[in-house]
Amino acid sequence: MVYELRFLLDFGFMNARLDTSLFIFHRDNLTLLLLVYVDDKILTGTSHGFIDQFVTTLANRFSLKDLDALSYFLEVEAISTIEDLFLSQHKYIRDLLHKTNVVGAKEVITPLSSNKSFKLDDGSPSTNPTFYRQNISALQYLSLTRSNISFVVNRLSQFMHRLTLSHCTTMKRVLRYLKHTLFHGLFVRCHSSSIVHAFSDLD
Repeated sequence: MVYELRFLLDFGFMNARLDTSLFIFHRDNLTLLLLVYVDDKILTGTSHGFIDQFVTTLANRFSLKDLDALSYFLEVEAISTIEDLFLSQHKYIRDLLHKTNVVGAKEVITPLSSNKSFKLDDGSPSTNPTFYRQNISALQYLSLTRSNISFVVNRLSQFMHRLTLSHCTTMKRVLRYLKHTLFHGLFVRCHSSSIVHAFSDLD
């Protein structure tokens, strides 16, 4: 990895300030973006020819297997069209449902009940805190493509140290909601505006 890092820097890549796993090459009208996670990499850029040239250069220096177009990366499925990119974690969700024995549970249409309030001392203590923590961690990762569960998962993560059966029930409701919305995901448009839109409400 050290040799690869040195090679990338010598080639002209710069490490992104906000994400150390992202490397950016920019020269004239050519741009390459390289995302690195251990031995897995995603490469994109403004010129197909320059991408091919860089892949060839990289393959001459290091052991490399080109998997062609992006389809699956770190539990995220990527389906691309001419106009957009659809990111889904349905396989990850399906595995999580099997692991938590929620496959046969009744589905719900919202991740959180409208009258649910979060309390520190909310009923009897949970008898399986490890199970809860593992699944909250998995749900946090799912928030990458399912931002609509971010609020409830964030709130549930605040009770790791003192969780109750009520917290576990709420967590299972999120899983039942994911079962109902198994194939939902995140659309990234090719010509989307870079302006961030935010919405908030009083809690």
